[in-house]
This record gives sequence, structure tokens and C-alpha cells, in this order.
Amino acid sequence: MQFYREKYCLTFVKTLSMKKFFLVLLGIGILFGISSCKKDRVEGSSPQELQSSINDMASSLSTLESIKFNEALYILKKFAVKGEDDVTELKQLGVLLQGKNVKEIMALADATAQQNGLEWSSTSEPSLGMTNIFSSLKPEEHDPNDIAAKSMNLEIGTLGGPTSDVADGLVVRPILVDAQGKNLEFHSAALESRADVYSGGVRILTQKAIIQNNDYSGFKIRYEKLPFGKVINNAIDIQVTVNTSKKALKMTRAGILINANALQKPEPPKKDSIKTDTKETPITPEVVKDASGENPQQVVGKFLRNINTQNLEAAFSQSKVPQWGNLKDFSNPSSGFGSVKNIRTLNIATQSVQNNEAKVRAEYEVIDQKGNATTVRANYGLSLKDGKWVITSYSL
Repeated sequence: MQFYREKYCLTFVKTLSMKKFFLVLLGIGILFGISSCKKDRVEGSSPQELQSSINDMASSLSTLESIKFNEALYILKKFAVKGEDDVTELKQLGVLLQGKNVKEIMALADATAQQNGLEWSSTSEPSLGMTNIFSSLKPEEHDPNDIAAKSMNLEIGTLGGPTSDVADGLVVRPILVDAQGKNLEFHSAALESRADVYSGGVRILTQKAIIQNNDYSGFKIRYEKLPFGKVINNAIDIQVTVNTSKKALKMTRAGILINANALQKPEPPKKDSIKTDTKETPITPEVVKDASGENPQQVVGKFLRNINTQNLEAAFSQSKVPQWGNLKDFSNPSSGFGSVKNIRTLNIATQSVQNNEAKVRAEYEVIDQKGNATTVRANYGLSLKDGKWVITSYSL
């Protein structure tokens, strides 16, 4: 009897041990199955699938790597795709990133940042704060980009020199202010911003940035990035735009003298002793300057800048266009140029110059006092009168 009792107990212990062993194996199998189901590449068929795969990929990264990964995704969402709303942008981002892994996404973000003039790289320290491209998929109690700014000031500094005309570049720092003109403090934001550099009315450089807080160091405009042949009279205009949730703030600083010796120089033509290029060089209109040293293109650019700053008397003095009437008609806030709040010049080009007559084509965005924007493509006719170029005709 004792023998059977011992045999039964031994069998029971063995059975219990086998059950425990089976449960351990089952647990390991479940854990292995869960870990093997984690995605290491983007599944972008929907915003939800995109979020799920991104979360899986981020879970295998260190804290620092995860922050830089989120910054890369934010840059791609804001600058590599276009959409009317966040959900549309996420759908397009899913298409763009479909099948890509973390390394490929970081490389794409590096290329996008470089193309858009962003001071960001995948190997630099985190600089955009806590970014989440999926924030639109869940309700938020507070929008950090909803900043009650009335306007903006520009603080201009220099790089590598005491003044702008001997330095290597400029530092342009936008400062948001309230209705009383006091500097605003904010943090944890992601304000999409850009700096457009113009000369002679033509845009020659654009830089973009994401402003996180009021301590933003500023846009760094290096002269070596500005093409030598496009800077007129060694001077540039800079227009900065900062987008909050509810408005786009703009401010322009005009007539900044720069160091021409630091500009981007054209590469010398390569000599080929075996082959000679026989193609004809396109003929451009001859640049004819007036007694004040201005050519027709510069005169139109100056005219548009005067309109932009509402220096309407100066703008009117540059013209003798019969249809514009007198200064009162010209400045009329309803039917004249007094209705213009801002002008953003996109392009100005001289079409022809002959017998003291010139044709200039200009494209620009006009923003009226109500904030409505209209793109204008205008033809300006100019005549050389008393040694000065004067606008004598205008047509759309």
C-alpha cells in the first residue's frame, strides 16, 4: 500500500511539473509572438495604421533617439507633404513613408530640412521640444500655438563682424509682441516661420524654421548663400513671417547694406581643350541706369516697397500714369493704393529696354486691409524723363 502511495505522489509531482513547464513555454511563446508582431517599417494605409507602426518603431529606440525620431516626423509632415488639414497631411505622410524604416525616415528628414533651409539635422541635439504629429487625432485642451500676438518686431544682428556691411551674415530674430508692444513669453510651441530675402524686388533666398519659444536664436542669413549677380546695390530686404494658430504675422526690414565680398561668387567657366560649346548665349535686355543709378527693374521694386510701407506720396512721385489721377485718387483707401496693407514681391524682370523706354513684368501678392490676399501679375511701362526712370503705364 505504501508503494502505491509513493508511486501516486511521484506521478502527481511529475504531472504538476510538466504543467508548469508547459505554462512557462506558453508564456515565452506569447511574449515572442507579441514582440515578433511589432513593426519595424511604416504601415501607412491609414492614419491609425501609421500611428500604430510609428509607435512600434519608436518603442525600440532610446529616449534621445525617440525625441529625434518625432522631430523628423514633424518636419516631414510640415514640409514634405501638403494638405488642407492635419488628417490629409497624415494620409499623405503615410504614402510618403510607406515601407520605410527609422534610418530611411531620418535620412529623408535630413534632406527635407536642407531643401527648406531648416537649421535641423538628425544628428544634432533635440531642438523642437515635444512634437507629436498625431495630436490632431485626439482632443486637446490647450493649443500651444495659440499665442495672443498683436504684431512682431525684428531684431537684426551680425555674424562675424561688427556691422552688416563688413560681416559674414545676419542674425534675424523675430520677437512677438502684444497690443501694448510688450514682448510675449511662450513655450512648447511649434510656430512655422520663414525668412524671405529680396534684392531689387526679387526673392533670392528663403529659410524656414520652427519656433518653439520666445528665446529663439533667430534666422542665420549667411552672405555666402546669396548669389552675387542677384544682389542689387549691395542691399537686401528681409521679410519674416511667423504663423500662430489664428494669424500670420509679417514684418519687413528694407535696405540692409551687406558685405559684397562675402557673397556667393559664380564658378569660373570650365575650359575644354577638346570640345568647344557653340551654343548661343541668350540675349538679355541691356540694363540702362538713370542719373540716380537705378535701372527700370529697381524702380518698379522701389515703387512696390513704397506701397508696402504705405509711403504713398513717394510711390506716386515715381509715376506719371494718367489713369491713377492725382495723389488723392492714387491714395484712396477704397479704390486706390490706400486699400493695400502689404505687398510681397515674388518676381520682377525687365522685358525690354529701347529708345529710353522699358517694359518690366512684376508678380506679387497684395494683401488688403481686411487680410484678403490676391496674386497680381502686372506689366509696367517706364520712360526715361529728365534723367530718371518714371512709371508711365500699367496693365494686368
